[in-house]
Amino acid sequence: MLGLFAIMACYLMAVVLVHAYGRLMIGRKNGRKPAHVVLITNNNESQIEWYVRSLYFFSKFRGRQIDTTVLDEGSTDDTLRIVEKLSRKHPMHIGLHGEEAVDEFLKRHEQDDVIVVRLHRQEDVTKWLQLQQ
Repeated sequence: MLGLFAIMACYLMAVVLVHAYGRLMIGRKNGRKPAHVVLITNNNESQIEWYVRSLYFFSKFRGRQIDTTVLDEGSTDDTLRIVEKLSRKHPMHIGLHGEEAVDEFLKRHEQDDVIVVRLHRQEDVTKWLQLQQ
């Protein structure tokens, strides 16, 4: 009987510690500025869903809030339709721009802490994957 009481006491102590740690982490998260990720697309219908879902998964896993902007450079496939569908679940800004407008957007935000990933450039995708690790 005493052993059962000790096990229950240990379990209760673990629950209290987990909840206290969770409240402490939530308090710290609220003080952090969200990371701003800009995904630049151009006919990326086969990859865009994976990129967006993994971006939000890793942000939740690491406990860091993100702001996402998707800028499209004139896709002729279903990239924008997929992004609009994903935006119902994941908050993001969607813009339809040509290449010049994307460069202008980036110039306006060059002072901000922005992670830019052009999904049609392999070197940007590799950089983005390294940030996730």
